[in-house]
Amino acid sequence: MNEQIYKVSFGHYRITIENSTIFSAVFDVSNHQDTQMKSLESAIQDLQQYTLSPSGTPFQKDVWNALVKIPYGTVVSYQEIAQAIQNPKAVRAVATAIANNPIAYLIPCHRVIRKNGDLGGYRWGSKLKKDLLKWEQHTKITGGKKYLELDCCRILMSEFYRSKYIN
Repeated sequence: MNEQIYKVSFGHYRITIENSTIFSAVFDVSNHQDTQMKSLESAIQDLQQYTLSPSGTPFQKDVWNALVKIPYGTVVSYQEIAQAIQNPKAVRAVATAIANNPIAYLIPCHRVIRKNGDLGGYRWGSKLKKDLLKWEQHTKITGGKKYLELDCCRILMSEFYRSKYIN
């Protein structure tokens, strides 16, 4: 397996890849001073060539497939995801599957909130979840002319990834 680390506004983003398939992608708080990081420009080119293949149960993969269909800059509830996978009583199981998502951001678990509007938890901290949602909403409104990262994120969250089925 090959690891690539990208520097983003929110820290480091570490992606594990093998044979053009992404197996995990996480926000990494480790110090990477001695590690050669890739630029966002290269991320735009690199990440388009990969498919997503997280390891999980069939139920988890159903949940994660529902997550990749959430439009950029919007949020849905855990209950809406349960309904989307035709299992409306499985809200807690859906929350657990979301919490176990091994591919951060590309499978946008940060876009799922509680039915009452509270953010809920996030594996990398509620502050990062809040910052990601705020950032996506801002870049959606501004058109992203200001941010190089927006170009990367729009590609990552484009129809290209939303149309891919997690296998």
